[in-house]
Amino acid sequence: MAKLKGNLPLLMESMPQTPIFPSMLGSACSGQVQPEMGEQCGDPVFQDGCLVSGSLEALIERLVPTLDYYPDRTYIFTFLLSARVFIHPHEILAKVGQICIKQKQQLEAGTEADKHHMDPSSNFCNYRTALQGATQRSQSANSSREKIVIPVFNLFIKDIFFLHKIHANRLPNGHINFKKFMEISRQIHDFLTWKQVECPFEKDKKIHTYLLTSPIYTEEALFVASFENEGPDNHMEKDSWKTLRSTLLNRA
Repeated sequence: MAKLKGNLPLLMESMPQTPIFPSMLGSACSGQVQPEMGEQCGDPVFQDGCLVSGSLEALIERLVPTLDYYPDRTYIFTFLLSARVFIHPHEILAKVGQICIKQKQQLEAGTEADKHHMDPSSNFCNYRTALQGATQRSQSANSSREKIVIPVFNLFIKDIFFLHKIHANRLPNGHINFKKFMEISRQIHDFLTWKQVECPFEKDKKIHTYLLTSPIYTEEALFVASFENEGPDNHMEKDSWKTLRSTLLNRA
């Protein structure tokens, strides 16, 4: 027992430290923390940056990391230490598993949505519809996050290029085709407007460096990289891949 008492300070230092609630220090405080106005009853309630209360479901959800949140060890230790008062351990495990499955489904749904938007059918009709909707929403948005519109840049350049190539600068009667230049101007104006929106997200230095220093591929190199990553699906792509391989072999 004496040996245990001697090691007790070391044991306490190694244990996770939980902040002491201010209400525990003042006799005038009742210890009851009321949610602020506008909060849902089940939402976690914070006071001075510390979590002080929340529904059981909300507290369990905070055990699971997300894209922008990672639970600290103090929270996990405190929750698991006290959770048995409210729920059995196997029930916690089941609920955490359900949350993980739900998150996975949401990520997969997002991936499927990306595939849907980038479907090349009808000249990327799905993408153009989504871009038009995003543009309209950004015009009436109040926050920077809602104003963000990120077009697929190669399609944007492609549209400008075809507008210039397909439509003549002059009409048959000799007039300048001002409608053509108005459309090009509109698209460039939209792009400049999107570019000026203040981004609310932090810049990732690694991604920023990669974008600035990564090599710029030629069109041929892009085709090779694309086919190496995902093989040709239809006859047109197979013919293109066959021609490209022959060109590369002859060059070697």
